[in-house]
Amino acid sequence: MPQEPTIAKLGHLGMVRAAEVEGFVEGLFNGEEEAGLPERAHEAVTHLGEIRAMMVAVADLVERTKNDPEDPEQIRQTFKHLGVMTEIMETETHAAVLSCARARTQGLPGLTAPWPTRH
Repeated sequence: MPQEPTIAKLGHLGMVRAAEVEGFVEGLFNGEEEAGLPERAHEAVTHLGEIRAMMVAVADLVERTKNDPEDPEQIRQTFKHLGVMTEIMETETHAAVLSCARARTQGLPGLTAPWPTRH
Protein backbone atom coordinates (compact mmCIF):
# COMPACT_ATOMS: atom_id res chain seq x y z
CA MET A 1 0.00 0.00 0.00
CA PRO A 2 1.62 3.30 -1.08
CA GLN A 3 1.99 5.97 1.55
CA GLU A 4 0.07 9.20 1.18
CA PRO A 5 2.31 12.12 0.17
CA THR A 6 2.58 14.80 2.84
CA ILE A 7 4.12 18.23 2.98
CA ALA A 8 6.71 16.96 5.49
CA LYS A 9 7.77 14.18 3.09
CA LEU A 10 7.99 16.73 0.30
CA GLY A 11 10.34 18.94 2.33
CA HIS A 12 12.43 15.93 3.28
CA LEU A 13 12.73 14.83 -0.36
CA GLY A 14 13.86 18.32 -1.37
CA MET A 15 16.60 18.33 1.27
CA VAL A 16 17.75 14.79 0.45
CA ARG A 17 18.03 15.55 -3.28
CA ALA A 18 19.88 18.81 -2.55
CA ALA A 19 22.32 16.91 -0.31
CA GLU A 20 22.87 14.32 -3.06
CA VAL A 21 23.85 17.02 -5.53
CA GLU A 22 26.12 18.70 -2.97
CA GLY A 23 27.85 15.40 -2.20
CA PHE A 24 28.39 14.59 -5.86
CA VAL A 25 29.83 18.01 -6.68
CA GLU A 26 32.04 18.04 -3.58
CA GLY A 27 33.38 14.63 -4.56
CA LEU A 28 33.92 15.71 -8.14
CA PHE A 29 35.89 18.78 -7.07
CA ASN A 30 37.73 16.82 -4.35
CA GLY A 31 38.03 19.87 -2.08
CA GLU A 32 39.37 22.16 -4.79
CA GLU A 33 37.83 25.49 -5.84
CA GLU A 34 38.21 24.60 -9.53
CA ALA A 35 38.39 21.23 -11.20
CA GLY A 36 39.23 21.94 -14.84
CA LEU A 37 36.25 19.94 -16.02
CA PRO A 38 35.56 19.02 -19.63
CA GLU A 39 32.89 21.19 -21.23
CA ARG A 40 30.04 18.67 -20.91
CA ALA A 41 30.87 17.98 -17.26
CA HIS A 42 30.98 21.72 -16.57
CA GLU A 43 27.57 22.08 -18.21
CA ALA A 44 26.21 19.19 -16.14
CA VAL A 45 27.52 20.70 -12.89
CA THR A 46 25.83 24.00 -13.80
CA HIS A 47 22.52 22.17 -14.35
CA LEU A 48 22.97 20.27 -11.10
CA GLY A 49 23.50 23.55 -9.27
CA GLU A 50 20.23 24.86 -10.65
CA ILE A 51 18.40 21.69 -9.64
CA ARG A 52 19.93 21.86 -6.16
CA ALA A 53 18.66 25.43 -5.80
CA MET A 54 15.15 24.32 -6.78
CA MET A 55 15.23 21.43 -4.31
CA VAL A 56 16.34 23.73 -1.50
CA ALA A 57 13.61 26.20 -2.49
CA VAL A 58 10.97 23.46 -2.20
CA ALA A 59 12.26 22.50 1.25
CA ASP A 60 12.33 26.17 2.28
CA LEU A 61 8.78 26.71 1.04
CA VAL A 62 7.62 23.67 2.99
CA GLU A 63 9.28 25.01 6.12
CA ARG A 64 7.73 28.48 5.71
CA THR A 65 4.23 27.10 5.08
CA LYS A 66 4.23 24.14 7.47
CA ASN A 67 1.34 25.60 9.50
CA ASP A 68 -0.84 26.28 6.46
CA PRO A 69 -3.55 23.81 5.43
CA GLU A 70 -2.26 21.08 3.11
CA ASP A 71 -3.55 20.72 -0.45
CA PRO A 72 -3.14 16.99 -1.24
CA GLU A 73 -3.43 17.49 -5.01
CA GLN A 74 -0.79 20.22 -5.05
CA ILE A 75 1.50 18.02 -2.95
CA ARG A 76 1.03 15.10 -5.39
CA GLN A 77 1.79 17.36 -8.35
CA THR A 78 4.90 18.74 -6.68
CA PHE A 79 6.11 15.19 -5.98
CA LYS A 80 5.68 14.44 -9.70
CA HIS A 81 7.71 17.53 -10.59
CA LEU A 82 10.45 16.54 -8.16
CA GLY A 83 10.45 13.11 -9.76
CA VAL A 84 11.11 14.67 -13.16
CA MET A 85 13.84 16.86 -11.66
CA THR A 86 15.36 13.75 -10.07
CA GLU A 87 15.51 12.06 -13.47
CA ILE A 88 17.25 15.13 -14.92
CA MET A 89 19.60 15.16 -11.94
CA GLU A 90 20.53 11.51 -12.59
CA THR A 91 21.06 12.18 -16.30
CA GLU A 92 23.33 15.17 -15.62
CA THR A 93 25.29 13.27 -12.96
CA HIS A 94 25.81 10.43 -15.42
CA ALA A 95 26.88 12.86 -18.15
CA ALA A 96 29.44 14.49 -15.83
CA VAL A 97 30.89 11.12 -14.83
CA LEU A 98 31.13 9.91 -18.44
CA SER A 99 32.66 13.18 -19.61
CA CYS A 100 35.31 13.11 -16.89
CA ALA A 101 36.03 9.42 -17.47
CA ARG A 102 36.45 10.03 -21.20
CA ALA A 103 38.73 12.98 -20.56
CA ARG A 104 40.78 10.98 -18.09
CA THR A 105 41.28 8.05 -20.47
CA GLN A 106 42.19 10.42 -23.30
CA GLY A 107 44.73 12.15 -21.08
CA LEU A 108 43.37 15.64 -21.41
CA PRO A 109 45.44 18.33 -19.69
CA GLY A 110 44.33 19.32 -16.22
CA LEU A 111 42.69 15.99 -15.44
CA THR A 112 44.89 13.68 -13.46
CA ALA A 113 44.10 10.63 -11.47
CA PRO A 114 45.05 10.85 -7.81
CA TRP A 115 45.47 7.07 -7.76
CA PRO A 116 47.06 4.58 -10.15
CA THR A 117 44.95 2.27 -12.29
CA ARG A 118 45.00 -1.25 -10.89
CA HIS A 119 44.40 -4.41 -12.86
